[in-house]
Amino acid sequence: KHQRLTVLLVLILVVAYSTKSFRTLSGLERQLQLQHQWEKLQASQRNKSLEELSPHELVQRPEEAPQRNKSLVIVIGELRGGEETWQTLYDNVLDVNSADLAIFTSNATTYRNSLAQRAKYIWHHREYEDWADAIDTINGTSWRQTHLPQFHDWNVYSYPGKNRSILFGGIAGHACDPITARISWCEHDGSGIIVFMQRYWLMERIREEVLGLYDTFVVTRADNMYLCPHKFVELDLRNDTIWVPTGEEYGGYCDRHLVAGRANILDALDIVRELTHKPYNWNYEIHHNTERFIKHAWHQKNLHVKQFKRVQFTVRNKNDTTRWQAGDTELPSHPGIFVKYKREWAGAQDGCIHHWNNDADTWESLRRYREGSMATNAEAQESLQEYGEGSMA
Repeated sequence: KHQRLTVLLVLILVVAYSTKSFRTLSGLERQLQLQHQWEKLQASQRNKSLEELSPHELVQRPEEAPQRNKSLVIVIGELRGGEETWQTLYDNVLDVNSADLAIFTSNATTYRNSLAQRAKYIWHHREYEDWADAIDTINGTSWRQTHLPQFHDWNVYSYPGKNRSILFGGIAGHACDPITARISWCEHDGSGIIVFMQRYWLMERIREEVLGLYDTFVVTRADNMYLCPHKFVELDLRNDTIWVPTGEEYGGYCDRHLVAGRANILDALDIVRELTHKPYNWNYEIHHNTERFIKHAWHQKNLHVKQFKRVQFTVRNKNDTTRWQAGDTELPSHPGIFVKYKREWAGAQDGCIHHWNNDADTWESLRRYREGSMATNAEAQESLQEYGEGSMA
């Protein structure tokens, strides 16, 4: 039957194209005509077998462009977290939103993992011993005279009782100033400038390669574990709106995950130039940390920021390295995976419970974190509470 149908379709198209009336139709008119005939064929097939169809009803289906995904999820930075963590990205982010995946990581990264296999795009950036050299690549070295001398020392003591700025991690000698570097709570390196430069380079990649291909962009980290579905396609991105999760704000906005539309993704990522190429006057409310400065930069660009209830939390695989919080609370029933921020973990549980009653997918995801069979909502919530026992810091 299929062979006969194919032969008939070819013959009909040859005959049709040979007629003057068909040849004089514009491409759009031919497409509409074929579409109309195809719809008639579909209707007739509901009530007729193939043998009962007349030759005039056997027409070729109009050519259709393959369906493409309209969202791109970009994992930025080091590929931490491990396979079990990444599976939650696939299940609860990529698949539920029909999204493509991109990776933007260091050119020093070596990997043989499912992230690389799943990714449609793999992009790299350079690593620097001194990330001041990276800033030089934007617009030269003049910022070293106008900005760099002000990036530490005196600003720490201008606000007695306040912690030092951790915004400049990555610039050699400026993670902590020479005096406070001797204090126990200033032993870390921090990564503020590294984060901003990675976003700047990612902005350039998106603009040059994929900006016109997608409607929605998500920029996230590899070490985010998603406790339940993150249906970001349901977020309203109109009116220059971008979205970030609740929690981990530290006076600004969480810097570990954002959702933006095509019209705003470049502005959302262009942070570093607000710091190094605009007049700089130290202000604790702006310059204390990355979260505060991101808030300042986005408001300067007139972006409207909204928050969704968090469904993810950052974790550490036993083999991961980190420049900041290590985390020592092992995730129940997940040996070798550690919670980095207990409040973030608690927030993800709360966010998933918020979506619980109206979303069967949420329950299904949470069910995977407990042993046994499907339970009622009440039983499931009790199970989830047990799952998070000890996390409500």
